[in-house]
Amino acid sequence: MTMWIDLTALPEIGHVETYRDHPFTVVEIHQHQTDSGLPLTLIEWQSECMTCGTPYGELTTLRSKPISRRCKECRKQPLPPTPAQQENRKRYAMRGRARR
Repeated sequence: MTMWIDLTALPEIGHVETYRDHPFTVVEIHQHQTDSGLPLTLIEWQSECMTCGTPYGELTTLRSKPISRRCKECRKQPLPPTPAQQENRKRYAMRGRARR
């Protein structure tokens, strides 16, 4: 399930939003202007990587895709499979052997 960031009002600096039990703190709010001249509010979030614990920041608008819970370096590496995924892989591997 993907949870979009959908804030109805501009958060205050220090506001904490939790996504999948992972806290993100608003550290700064930037006013930006797009190339076409439209005003845009960017929210800078701070958190710690769920994999390595390194602090990192992300920028979003009031409504945007979910924030990653991993830093850019850890995002490059695939996550290890969960126990449920490992069980599914075993089950499908055995099913393929039975057909041969």
